[in-house]
Amino acid sequence: MAWPTTKGNNAHLDASTDDPNLARPELKQNMDNVNAIIDYFPSGLVPVGNQIVVLEMTGSGGSSATDFNDIAEHSDLGSLCAITSNDRFTLANGTYIMEHETIFLDPDSGTIKFENITSGSTLATSNPIEIGTINQSAQMGMNNTVFTSNGSDLFGFGYKTYTPSNSNNARDGLRIKFTKIA
Repeated sequence: MAWPTTKGNNAHLDASTDDPNLARPELKQNMDNVNAIIDYFPSGLVPVGNQIVVLEMTGSGGSSATDFNDIAEHSDLGSLCAITSNDRFTLANGTYIMEHETIFLDPDSGTIKFENITSGSTLATSNPIEIGTINQSAQMGMNNTVFTSNGSDLFGFGYKTYTPSNSNNARDGLRIKFTKIA
C-alpha cells in the first residue's frame, strides 16, 4: 500500500457543537491514513539500529558519465553493504529509504545523482540549495528516496564537478544513510 496523500480534516470535529454523525467521513479518512502508514512498512518492519548503512564519498568523481565518487568511509552494523570497488557498492536484498547530509563550503552547481549502475537507471538527483549568506549550499533533494535492491545490483553516486573546498571540514563531502525498511 502507498503512503497516504489524502488528509483528513476537522470540519466536524473542532467545536463542541459539532454533530458526531457528520464527522464519520473525517474519522474514517484518518483511520485509513493510519492503516496505510502501518501497511507501508511490510510485515510490520520498522528501521532498527542494525539495519543502517552509512557511506561517505570523497570529492573525486571525474567528468565522465561512467565516473562515480570514491567511497571514503563505510559504517554497516548489519552487514547489509559490500564495497565492490573504490566507487561502487551493493546492498542486501530489500527496500531502503535514503537520507543524506551534505554541506558545501564553496557551492558547486553540479547535480548529485544516485544511480543503479547495473540497470543504468538514475534513482534520484539533487541540486544544491544555497543556505545562509556565507557561501554554503546543502544537498537535500534525495532525502526520503525509497528504492529496492535485489542484492546484486551495483550502486554509485556521481557529483562529477564537485571538488572539496576544505578537506578538514567533515561535512564538506557526501554522506549518505541507507535504512532498510523491508
